[in-house]
Formats: sequence, structure tokens, C-alpha cells
Amino acid sequence: MSASTVIPSPPPGARLVPENIAGLYRMAAERFGERPAFLTRSASAPGGWSATSFTSLYETGLALATALIDLGVGQREHVGLLADNRIEWILCDCGIQLAGAADVPRGTDITDAEITHILGHADVEVVFIENASTLEKFERCRAALPRVREVIV
Repeated sequence: MSASTVIPSPPPGARLVPENIAGLYRMAAERFGERPAFLTRSASAPGGWSATSFTSLYETGLALATALIDLGVGQREHVGLLADNRIEWILCDCGIQLAGAADVPRGTDITDAEITHILGHADVEVVFIENASTLEKFERCRAALPRVREVIV
């Protein structure tokens, strides 16, 4: 799929009206299926872009939500998400929402003081971390975050 591919708009009146964000992910998967939800630059993909369909987004989110629930994440609990804007961030957010939890997002430019304050204040027990350098920052603060029990890189 190339960046110039035109995807037709849904017909008028095809508005999605979910009760919550988790419902929006489900309804979008049902309505738009294999249509691309997101395009990501990829040198190895045809046209330089890789598509993630609405179905794939939802199914990946469900799998991640199941894993979070298996880890003991409950409804309305906070899950840290230390990552920049990228498809993996969207997938993590989807999984967190589908688990009934709330994400506590911050980019990888986060400082040690912000990690301690934000994650501590939110009582985060599970944290997604984008990369090794952000994990290194987090590990410097680990002693000040005794509630964190799972770190997913």
C-alpha cells in the first residue's frame, strides 16, 4: 500500500457510537475489517509503508489485554506507557483500554524525576517501556517505585 492509496470514506450515517474507547476499537474492527487503521514507514514493505488493519489492531489489543489481565491488571488500574508516538504505542494503548485499565503515558524524553513522580502518583504496577535507554532511566528510579512489579520492554 502506498501513501497515495485512496481509501473510500464510509457512507453517510456510518458513524460509530460506542459506549467507551474499548467499544470503539471493537466497532471499528467490525465495520472496517482489513482496511488500514494505521500506516507505518517500512523500508521492506511495498511502497515503503506497512499497514495495520482495524482487525489486526483489535485482535492484537485483545491478546495484550488478556496478557495484562493474566498479570493481574484490574479494571481502572493504571498502566505506565513510556514510549513515543509509534504503532507499538497504539497497540499498547489498545490493549490497556480493552483490559479495562487506564494508561499513564509519557514519551521517552521523560526525566528521572518525572518517572518517579508520575508513576508513583498513579500507583502504577505494570509499565511498558519502549527501548533500552528509557529502561535505563526507569531502572535508576526503580527503588522509589516499590509498587511496580512488571516491566515490559
